[in-house]
Amino acid sequence: MLLNPLPALITILLVGYAVWNLLRLVASRFHLPPWTPIVFMAAALYALVTVRLVAALISTIRKSREKRELAMMSARYPQCNVVRLQSGEWFLVDKATGREYSPTEVHDGQT
Repeated sequence: MLLNPLPALITILLVGYAVWNLLRLVASRFHLPPWTPIVFMAAALYALVTVRLVAALISTIRKSREKRELAMMSARYPQCNVVRLQSGEWFLVDKATGREYSPTEVHDGQT
């Protein structure tokens, strides 16, 4: 969260004004209609909003997948607390003993 959004807002307005003047200059040099800068700026804004929405969608899908995988591991090992490490590996802690649980170990004489 920005504490003081005024400097960012001023910067955005100044950059927008500079781009507007540059597009007006280009439009006049190439004898384009006077509404050309508006179209270019609207297209750029549309592209930025689209990229932001796609990024938000990808983030939502990623979070949903992580929650689903955590639920699957918790269901597979109900006797353990399940944590996903930053490396992507699963860390299982046996609830009864508090020790790391390794599913490949032999428990209670079972193979």
